[in-house]
Amino acid sequence: MPEIFVNYRTGDSGEFAAVPVEKALSDRFGDKLVFRDANMDPGEDYRTRLNRESSTTTVLLVLMGAGWAKFPDERGHPRLAREDDFIRLEILNAMRAGARIIPVHCGRGLPHLDPRDLPAELEFLAYLNALDFDVRNAEDDLDRLARHLVKLVPALDDRQEEPRSSGGVRNYDYSTGDGPRVQAGTIYGGLQMGGTTTHFNAPTSGPHHSGSGNQFVQRPKDDHR
Repeated sequence: MPEIFVNYRTGDSGEFAAVPVEKALSDRFGDKLVFRDANMDPGEDYRTRLNRESSTTTVLLVLMGAGWAKFPDERGHPRLAREDDFIRLEILNAMRAGARIIPVHCGRGLPHLDPRDLPAELEFLAYLNALDFDVRNAEDDLDRLARHLVKLVPALDDRQEEPRSSGGVRNYDYSTGDGPRVQAGTIYGGLQMGGTTTHFNAPTSGPHHSGSGNQFVQRPKDDHR
């Protein structure tokens, strides 16, 4: 199931952020973990799918343009006031399910929502800390959003995260599986490998095997390594 639901209003300026936001997060976390209504299959009942995904998501991103709260219907009334408005339904589904709801202001310098512009059920949105997305600063804003999501959603695997080092030695094996393997920490002196024998051209510390056959290392009784 998707972990991130992208909620947006068609016709609102937040609509233009939906595609880049979805693409950036899908590239970073995998497209199966990010949902937008365009992901539905032909002939699928969108009511069922939208209700299901918004009720089971971990995070719901609400993309908002400047006129989002007052966006009118065909009669000039705010769409959010209608009980059958899907933007409203998706937000309420996510809220009831305990999802983290994050307003994303799409544009430069947009003010916070005024609770007086919202239906009573959605007034809580005015008090949620929001993030910004501006096309002129898209790369940085999307990276900031992704980093916040990594902290909020344990299931996300950040594909752009730097690989962790497990110590001072890194071993990379690109072979097909045949032949010898060598793993080593710090080596003092020269090391020559070829044929069936390994030659150490300088003094070494610790046990080593330079011929054929098995290697047996006997430690003193007081050595607890």
